[in-house]
Amino acid sequence: MNQRLLFQLVFSSFFVAACNNNGTTNSVTISPYYPTKLANLKFFITDKPLKDVAEVNVNIDHLELLLERGGKQARIRIAENLGKINLLDLRNGVLLGVSDITIPEDVSVKQIRIILKESGHEVVHDDHSICPLKTPSAQKSGVKILLKKPVTFENNKSYAMVVDFDAEKSVVIGNTKCLLKPVLKLISATSVPSKSVDENGNSSEAPDTLVDGSDGNDTGNDDGYDITYPENMTPVIDSNYDPIVSYFF
Repeated sequence: MNQRLLFQLVFSSFFVAACNNNGTTNSVTISPYYPTKLANLKFFITDKPLKDVAEVNVNIDHLELLLERGGKQARIRIAENLGKINLLDLRNGVLLGVSDITIPEDVSVKQIRIILKESGHEVVHDDHSICPLKTPSAQKSGVKILLKKPVTFENNKSYAMVVDFDAEKSVVIGNTKCLLKPVLKLISATSVPSKSVDENGNSSEAPDTLVDGSDGNDTGNDDGYDITYPENMTPVIDSNYDPIVSYFF
């Protein structure tokens, strides 16, 4: 039977090729299509109200998952050309779906990366003035979330993972310029039996919690806060993402 992995990535408006040791890419390819023991993966984005700001637009190029299985590592690119997202459209439990893929069992997620585009980030104030958000050059390699407790996928399970993009802490507004220094945090990872998930992604069983906000999976500069995901959230915004079709070990 196929293993279903429901992986929900959530951004919130808190101012939110596998390689060898020598840096070369391993040549052994794992097919993206497995007849058995697969997991399905979905991502979502959400947000939280922000004072005196009408829009916080973040331009995302793609997302990456760093995986490990059997001592070998791999990287998946997902949500290609996701594009510009106004985080303030995603408030009060609204989710934006950004990816839905399958992953083999016994694969562990060790790191999540958000890769931003070089331009297209901006803050729109309530008075309609616009302040472009400058991103540090170091972010070209992606904003990393290190999982202190890697999530390993099991057969016949569906998984949901929720990442919060802390907009309030990520945006620094000065007198003459605005800076984007993303703060992200993995605040939830849950699983349910695949047979309990219907065609709309809803489960008839309560999820098991694998990771919560207290596990400290983040970019290293987030205080953390108490939010319940994803039971109180409903995906209501569609996304034209391009799911990945291959990955390497």
